Order: sequence, then structure tokens, then C-alpha cells
Amino acid sequence: MKYKFLPFIAFSLFWIANLSGQTFTPESVPNTKIQNNSYISDPSNLLDEETYNQINNQLTFLEDSVGNQVALVMLPSIGEAIPKDFAYKLFNLWGIGKSGSDNGLLILFVLDQKRVEFETGNGLESILPDAICKRIITNELIPSFKNEAYGEGLLKGINAISSIIQNPKNAIEYEEKENKGEGGFFLELYGYLTAFVNGIILLLLGRSFKKDETPYNKYHTLKKYNITPLAFIFPIPFLGILWFVRKEMKKWRNTPPQEPHGVQLSKEQENRSNNYLNSGQSKEAELGVAEYDVWVGEGVEPTILRYVKSPKSYTKCPSCKFQTEKLAHSTTLRAATYSNTGEELLRYSCLHCGNQREKINIIPKKVRSSSGGSGGGRSGGGSWGGGRSSGGGAGGSW
Repeated sequence: MKYKFLPFIAFSLFWIANLSGQTFTPESVPNTKIQNNSYISDPSNLLDEETYNQINNQLTFLEDSVGNQVALVMLPSIGEAIPKDFAYKLFNLWGIGKSGSDNGLLILFVLDQKRVEFETGNGLESILPDAICKRIITNELIPSFKNEAYGEGLLKGINAISSIIQNPKNAIEYEEKENKGEGGFFLELYGYLTAFVNGIILLLLGRSFKKDETPYNKYHTLKKYNITPLAFIFPIPFLGILWFVRKEMKKWRNTPPQEPHGVQLSKEQENRSNNYLNSGQSKEAELGVAEYDVWVGEGVEPTILRYVKSPKSYTKCPSCKFQTEKLAHSTTLRAATYSNTGEELLRYSCLHCGNQREKINIIPKKVRSSSGGSGGGRSGGGSWGGGRSSGGGAGGSW
């Protein structure tokens, strides 16, 4: 009898543990660079204060000395999201790195998936190519992560990254370490991996050619399987596939949709298509959130097809359901201290229907500067530079 409640107790502890771990989206990750000029977003305090300050000071010094912005994001969970996709979206949402030079790097740590991702800016890929990123992850981070020494691994990895960014010749050390006596193995592995990935992509692309799918669905099937990052990793086969995919997407977008009564439809010119859009669709087009193709035919209602462009900083309005909502204002309700988090009130406004809503956001604890350290922490808010990524980088699991 004394063991009859053990399953219930175990389940309760599991349930409580899960409640304590917040699941994040790219939009909900605290942007601490703007809030307090910190390069680390660690809303669940996965790093101890000493390690936090060491890393933050090093990343501060890196930007001050050579101009590269590196962000470290430590998250307990991102739910079912794919870490690589999450890192790509977060990088471009924040705009890490300088605009034009695109010299930023995002390090994403996801505890429950035991995964780390490096997302590199377009201009940093020549200094930190995917292969070097992978070697740093494998050699410096993963061994420590397997022992749950996360701070130790991150310090080793960031030291290696800083060394290469400040002097790209240091990357030769990693090249020689991995390639010595193993060039043939990796060349063969590259060949097998290219053939395997090539087969998978072609299989997935085949879905767009099913006879019962509409041209609109075929277009979005091709768009869903974005192979642009693979073209950088496996340029020989995938540059050709990328050209083919874009050619097919253009073809399907310009193929008339089927009309139930057999009426031949034609695409309306762009400067006249706005006449067929409702106010919400027009506002999305005006904001650059989406494009609309309008197909018209004699005696039938026009067919309006929506093509998403870039979400930018607009979200879906809960009232009118159009992606026309924007953060209008933020007010600090309780300032963060070195020992406690703070709160801010975010006010969102819909540029279409005028709906207003409010949301409470948690402000991370303030960061203490280590005395005497190079590139110590700075007070006040800062900003990222508007850099972009096309999907370069690497990842690893432990």
C-alpha cells in the first residue's frame, strides 16, 4: 500500500517540472541588446553570473575591437520547432551584425533538445565557413556539454570564435587539425552525403508535380522546401536544383488556376489588381507583408491568391485576422535589478482595423560588469546593426 501513490507523485513532479520550463518563439525571446546592451539573452538563468559576465565582456570587446556582433541565446525549450529554422528566423528578426557587411553570428542553445546552432551572417561566412563552425562545435562545445558543463563549453567555443574573427589565419589550425590524414575520408563522406541529400530533395520536390494539386499548391510546396542553405553547403548539385526550383515556382505562379465552370482566367495587371482587394488585403500589400495575384474571367468572381513576402515586424491581428499589427509603444512597469527581473507593458496596434491590445513582457535581470575585465559591460540600451543571414552556419547535438 505504501507504494501505491508513487506513480501519481512521479507524474506530478514531471508535470510541475514541465510547467517551470517556458517555451519560446523567436518573437518572445528577450532582446537584451536593446534592453540593456547585453549580448546574452538568458531568460531562464541557465548560466551562472560569473560565466555570464565573462562571456558578455568578451563579446563586448569583440564588437569594440573589430566590429563583429555575436549574440548568445540560452533557452530551456522552443517546443517542437527546429533549432536551425528558429536560429535563422531569430537572427533576421533581430538583425545581428552591421547592415551591409552582415558580419554577425548567433549562437542558439536549446536545453531540452540538447542542440546548439551557429547562424552566421552573409559577410561572416568567408571567415567562419560552415565547416569551421562545425569543428568548433564538435571540438570545443560538445565535449563539455556532454558533462553538463555548459558555461565551460561556451567559453571555449567563444574563445575559438574570437580568435578566428580577430585573426582569420587562426582558422588554419582547425583546417589542419581535421584534415591531416583524413582528407580522403571526408571527401568520400561529402560525396555520399551529397547523393543522399540530393535524393531526399528530389523526392520532396516530386510532391509538387502531383496531378491533383493546383498550381498555387505546387508553388507553395516548392517554397516550403527551401534549399538555399544547401546550395552553400553542397554547391555542385544544389545550385542547379536551386535554379530549377525558382524557375518552376515562377511557372506555377503564372499558371492560371482552374475555374469550376471551365472559364479561362487571366492574371490582372499589378496596377489594377488593388481594385479587387478588400481593405485588409490592401493594407498587407501596402506594408509589404504579402502580394496578391488576381485572376479574372468573364462572368465569374475573381480568384485572389495570397503570397507571403517577409513578415518583417508585423504580426497577425487577433481582431481582423490580417497581418497588420505592430508594436506601437512599450512602458517599463518595474525596472529590472541585479537580483530581480522587471516587467514592461507592450502596446500593439493594428494598422488596418485599429484594434489595440496590451501584453506584459518580462525584462531580464541587469548584468554586473566584472571589474578590470577587457571590454566590460555597458549601461543603457544598445541595438543590433541590421545584419542578415542566408542560412549559413552549423549545428550539433549532445
